[in-house]
Amino acid sequence: RTLSMINPDYTFAMISGCFYLFLYINLFLGSKNIFSVETTDNHLDAIKAMTLTAPLGVIYLFAANFKYRSLIDLANLWRYFWLFPCCFFNLAGPHPLSWSSHILRAEILFVPCFFLFCDSDIIKVFTRLQTHYSATTTFTSQIILSCIGYFGFVFFMVLLSYRERNLETFYITIISGYYIFFDWFAKSRDINIIMFSIPFQSFPALYLLINWISNNFIHDMEIDYMVAYSTISTLLYLYSLGFEYFNAMANCGAWAFRCAVINLLVSVIWVIVSPLFDPHPQKIALTQHRFDLMLSLFVILIGCLMDKIKERAFHSATYVTFFIPFQLLWYLTEIKLVIFFNFGSPYHPSWVAKGFVKGYHSYHQVIDVTNGLSTVLMTAVATFSGAIIVLQNIELKGWDILSINGVMLVSFSAIYMMAAVSGFFPKMVSTGYLSYLEIKPVIPLPQHHLVDAINIHVRDNILGIMCIMTGLGFNNRKASDNLKTNASTIWTIVTITWVLFMLPKLSLHLAGYPFI
Repeated sequence: RTLSMINPDYTFAMISGCFYLFLYINLFLGSKNIFSVETTDNHLDAIKAMTLTAPLGVIYLFAANFKYRSLIDLANLWRYFWLFPCCFFNLAGPHPLSWSSHILRAEILFVPCFFLFCDSDIIKVFTRLQTHYSATTTFTSQIILSCIGYFGFVFFMVLLSYRERNLETFYITIISGYYIFFDWFAKSRDINIIMFSIPFQSFPALYLLINWISNNFIHDMEIDYMVAYSTISTLLYLYSLGFEYFNAMANCGAWAFRCAVINLLVSVIWVIVSPLFDPHPQKIALTQHRFDLMLSLFVILIGCLMDKIKERAFHSATYVTFFIPFQLLWYLTEIKLVIFFNFGSPYHPSWVAKGFVKGYHSYHQVIDVTNGLSTVLMTAVATFSGAIIVLQNIELKGWDILSINGVMLVSFSAIYMMAAVSGFFPKMVSTGYLSYLEIKPVIPLPQHHLVDAINIHVRDNILGIMCIMTGLGFNNRKASDNLKTNASTIWTIVTITWVLFMLPKLSLHLAGYPFI
């Protein structure tokens, strides 16, 4: 009677979950009954297999515990139409994996269990999935989670094309497969699913933990990219949940202020611990702290500008309010990571010119790629797209002209630095296969003028921030207290700022020294 009250689907899910967790524990303990972990390669293979088995086991147990039948249906379809063929083709290759054969045998044994316990009516299975996927994703965090799933799937399938050995083929195919579950999570606002999806995204970081525990830290391209992607995507998802919780669009300036405060707290802690570094990284850390202050203030002002346009251009304001503060946090975190490892960055050649580092030497390919991506997104995409949105949606009248002018100054200064100093996607030592993306500086400066270019860039940012603050300050005054708006005066100020913007650059390129 008790067994008859138990849903067979959930029974099968519990059995499957326990089986995959058993594989996980077996690998963690280094058992040689199922998996051989005698050599370094086998140890790495075992860790890779563990990153596969543990998430799938947790998925089954989670679905069975909270009675999510459509999630069990998705997991079953994924196993028999994705995992099973991958194991089979792996064994048919020239370098079959022993642990792949064990998984394949286990999957074959699970086939009769599937028809014995589960709903074999495939129409009902697809009906439940269709019902779940028909839900609309209206919240920001849902859209972000769905994009994380789809992009992760495509990214690792593309990465698969660069590998030839069966190990990588099998591994990346499996890992890219379980990103399919993210889209399932994104279709629900159930608090249990939201709380489960957070640790599930960060599961690949378990690879680092196991490596440290085993004292056998191994760099492997696929798993390192997996860890980096899962870390950034988890932080992005947490950021989107905070964006919704604080109702950021109700007060864009307040949300930008919160993000800036977080960045400043991290920056202050960074300066405090910088004496623990070698002397040169300590100097870079102190220099970077000033840059953190400027960018944080710029983000706060951008948030205040979004409050002015959100009623007439809500989607554009949402994009800027969401994207620029997150990009600030990611970009500055990447720079601190580069400084910590003391290996320089091709985006900051002035460090070499100032003698902070001897030259650029790559530490790790993944850090190279993430650092380059965050830099380009912050300088060439975030600030420039924000400037275009401000220019399109704020009228050119009154003191607003000065605010628009300030945003344009900061944006064009960032573009100038990439056009004259670093270039776009500069070639990185460890990422030669990405060298075709490199765009060298269009108006390059000699090495001995890089410090002058940085000083000009800092002055441009200060000038732009002052313009935005002035425009917002006078516009927010009461009408009776406001200064008399004189169009000719405002346009004169704008003209002076652009003279101060252009003259040092022209002097540096034509005469060899900054005029100001």
